[in-house]
Amino acid sequence: MKTRSLVIAALLLHLSSYAQNTTTANGTSTAGASSFVCLAGSFSGMQYLNTPSYSDYTHFDLLAGAGCSYWLHSTLNGTSAAGSYAGFHVRSSTVLSLLPGIKIETYLNGTRQESVPGADLVDILALGEGDLYFKTAKDFNEIRIVFGGLLNVAYSMDIFYGYGLGLAPTGNVLPLRLLQFEAKESAGGVQLNWTIDTDEAIRDMIVEASQDGNYFTSLQHLKPGKESQYRYTDLDKSGPFYRLQILTDKQRHYSTIIRTATGNPALSMTYNNPVKDRLLVTLSGCKGIHKLMLTHESGQQLFIGSVSLNSAISTESIDTRSFPRGLCILAVAGPDGQLYTRKLMLQ
Repeated sequence: MKTRSLVIAALLLHLSSYAQNTTTANGTSTAGASSFVCLAGSFSGMQYLNTPSYSDYTHFDLLAGAGCSYWLHSTLNGTSAAGSYAGFHVRSSTVLSLLPGIKIETYLNGTRQESVPGADLVDILALGEGDLYFKTAKDFNEIRIVFGGLLNVAYSMDIFYGYGLGLAPTGNVLPLRLLQFEAKESAGGVQLNWTIDTDEAIRDMIVEASQDGNYFTSLQHLKPGKESQYRYTDLDKSGPFYRLQILTDKQRHYSTIIRTATGNPALSMTYNNPVKDRLLVTLSGCKGIHKLMLTHESGQQLFIGSVSLNSAISTESIDTRSFPRGLCILAVAGPDGQLYTRKLMLQ
């Protein structure tokens, strides 16, 4: 009888903890930046931060950052007590390398309560998706994720929702693990091989390819069988970037992004310096979509654009006659994830 009473008490405590859970559902969201030199940081789909869903999310892109930070702030649908867990459910293929530049902060009625850097956050991530969180010491009803402090780093992240939980989150809800995912290129195409370990029923597997590592298109839907090992041959060599989208009855998973070993060569860039009336940027080598940014030393963004390099060479012509004179930073983010920065003078 005593054991049974203890079990019931523990269950009630468990349910009570979850009854106090708060999320960003139906809350309000704002975004901003404090910058000295910020290059092409942007949020899209901010309204989706208020939907606790595995299919809707806010997307953040950062071309490069130096001495600046971007933040996404949202109110919760209640107040979480000290001792609860504050965090965000996120997705990024390179999230572990981004942690040094990430902070999660809590607020109570507009006053900051706690700020925890990425190195001190708990991360439970599988297939690039999961939770970043910490155990709080103060009450809070607002939560913020901050991106900054990463010099010359380009990255992106999907942010699904923020929360305050009575119990620690468990990362991805479903026990799905991708044990192997590789791409081997040959004369006959690109051979993709992967192995899945899961206790859940898989409804669909979608092979996706990309030329730039950012925008993916579906190549093939594969219905799972009883085996755990799968393969697919891309006869058209649609890559060089590939990923898997795996759907179960309750959740959507994305694999990490891989590329073929014989993918794009490194980017080669030439430009005129000093610049009087027109900046000519010539790119060659690495095919795909390249993001360009020209920023004045004062922090003013003078030009944002993109170049699609599908041939051997491409030149972007930028009219600089209306730009302020002085030292500028030219930044080019290639589809290989590399960032190239150069200094030039507008005369």
